[in-house]
Amino acid sequence: MKERDVLVPILWSIGIIVAIVLVFGPLMFPLFAKNRDGFRKATCQSNLKELGVAVQLYQGDYNDMMPSSFLYGGRKTWDKSDFTHFAKERGTLPPPPGAKSSTWPMLLYQYIKNKPEDTLWCPSDPNRSNNPSAAVAYYWKAAIDRAWYGDDKLKARKYDDFAFPADQIILYEHNGWHWVEQDRGLADGVTINCVFIDGHVAPKRIENSGYTTSENPPEPLPKSGMGEPAWFNYNFKSSPNAGKTGKGTYWNPQMCGDKLQ
Repeated sequence: MKERDVLVPILWSIGIIVAIVLVFGPLMFPLFAKNRDGFRKATCQSNLKELGVAVQLYQGDYNDMMPSSFLYGGRKTWDKSDFTHFAKERGTLPPPPGAKSSTWPMLLYQYIKNKPEDTLWCPSDPNRSNNPSAAVAYYWKAAIDRAWYGDDKLKARKYDDFAFPADQIILYEHNGWHWVEQDRGLADGVTINCVFIDGHVAPKRIENSGYTTSENPPEPLPKSGMGEPAWFNYNFKSSPNAGKTGKGTYWNPQMCGDKLQ
């Protein structure tokens, strides 16, 4: 058989394959991208579910006590700077023995079943780093930490101190990576994955955030000093519109919670 007789069918087949790819490839790429994004959403929610379990295991070892920024700065009153470090930083992992300043990932490290360095970052977060000061994908909620310090009438440090555990977020992803909203930070209308005190995970759309799109990447506390997801903005004991404003006022877990969409 001549070499030409062998090459012609091969080249013809290759040409058909190339044509199919050129015609149908553009139609398939969005499907592949959708499937990839779905996988990332599911992995992110799985991360948060595991972190919710880790919080509960931590409480089981410490007489039901909630982790807090007290273990970062040791102050008797709530400090915004201590909270910011505690709420967002990776910290030193694994934690060194006798660490004097612990971030929430350091406190929960031993309770995370899967590789903690993976669990602390959403697959869509491009900022994964081994730097102790690096921001993890999930922030600790300011209202939860502020409630730990409380005031003369109320200190909420244990699970039973929270009146609405199914409606009170404890950790949330600090960007809407999964719904093509990564350039909006935590502004109104952005959808984020959250884990609640009772351990369930759900995506929620932010309203009355207090953040602007210019605050991206956002800090655990908005520049306005108010709004979701840092604070509770729903007052269960008053009208549905109560508790929508106020600079850090809405931390009371027996009155307020998260009623996002």
